[in-house]
Amino acid sequence: MPIDGAAEAEALHSLLLSDALADAPWFDAHTHIGANDPDGRKATPAEILEGLDRAAHGRALVFAMHEPDGYGPANNAVLAAVSASGGRLEALARVDPNHADAVDEARRCLDAGARGIKLHPRSDAFALPHPTVDRIVALAAERRGIVLFHAGRGIPRLGAAAATLAQANPQARIVLAHAGISDVAELAPVVRELPNLFFDTAWWQVSDVLAAFVHVPPGQLLYASDMPYGPGLFAAFAMERAGRAVGLSDDVLAEIAGGQLGRIVAGEDPIDLGPAPGTRPLGDRAVAHERVVAHLTAAVSGTWGGRRPRAESGPGPAGDRRRRRPAARARRHPHRARPGGAVRRPRRSARRPHLRADRAVPGRHADGGTSRLALRHPLELLRIVERQVVRDRRHGDAAPNLQWRALDGDGHVHPGDRHGLPGQP
Repeated sequence: MPIDGAAEAEALHSLLLSDALADAPWFDAHTHIGANDPDGRKATPAEILEGLDRAAHGRALVFAMHEPDGYGPANNAVLAAVSASGGRLEALARVDPNHADAVDEARRCLDAGARGIKLHPRSDAFALPHPTVDRIVALAAERRGIVLFHAGRGIPRLGAAAATLAQANPQARIVLAHAGISDVAELAPVVRELPNLFFDTAWWQVSDVLAAFVHVPPGQLLYASDMPYGPGLFAAFAMERAGRAVGLSDDVLAEIAGGQLGRIVAGEDPIDLGPAPGTRPLGDRAVAHERVVAHLTAAVSGTWGGRRPRAESGPGPAGDRRRRRPAARARRHPHRARPGGAVRRPRRSARRPHLRADRAVPGRHADGGTSRLALRHPLELLRIVERQVVRDRRHGDAAPNLQWRALDGDGHVHPGDRHGLPGQP
């Protein structure tokens, strides 16, 4: 199956390909292979290698896509692909902490040459903190290995859990995928004190990638593409542009492109490339507000396209991407059950009143949370954002402090919950 966006990237090949970083040791931190993911995507090792070639990149970490029937055979396929790649691919084993053999499978793969572990709290439906995850990270720390977490919306406490794991296991290399999305701003005050906590750049939303470059020290950023969900050409272009926007030099960008990951994979200590640039190099740009606008645009587009907005509910049965069966809904709401398994829908005014747009502050969901809102009317939410931007600028705050509202597994809002980040009140 072709890599998503490959045709568009090919049309812009000469514009996206960087001459300044042509000699960088490009090393993609995030690619997948597999054929059984419920989302329908498929990728072979040959397609990943072809994607690397089109972007003029050398190496990549690769791991299995979601495998509902277990990861043993999929990990074997990844290890075989690495063995046949001539040194261009390195393996991360994927395990499900809910399975009794998760630690044993992780150990087996590490013994077979895997460089670390990939964990996906959403697709494998586990919450954090998790005792098996603690054991997996401790195992990786013994090998100075990588633990890559899928990061994004609908994973409560991920940022706090990652920081706690990094603090407790200084020899493990904890990586939050997709630029941290929902957690990068929350972790900004402590990430400098956690040199073994990293963020990969495998994400399509430019404002989110830019936020990672603003908040995270450059030595803790790792270039990544997310193939086959996006082409390396665009991912590298977005990474380079974000880095230049915050004033990073070619030498530092080359380290983000792959030099730092090469050290990590070799079991060496990462190098310090200086503090996070902050917002000063961006002048009057307000990255937080750009993120609000970007995610509102996605939410509004979906609303106008006829999709019903819904609250993200996190890992577990409530956060599973599959539709709940009528019988399951009936068990949860027996008073609404109808004969034949159908469930009577509540009146519109009764649906999730705690998430109505007029009771939510979208700026507090700027880092990836706008789709959690049940939009009553798109323009109403846009007016709220406009008032907030005007108010922030009136008080001279071009980049407001984002105080989070966490959503628990049932989608309820908890104002001001910072999840007890290490070093934070």
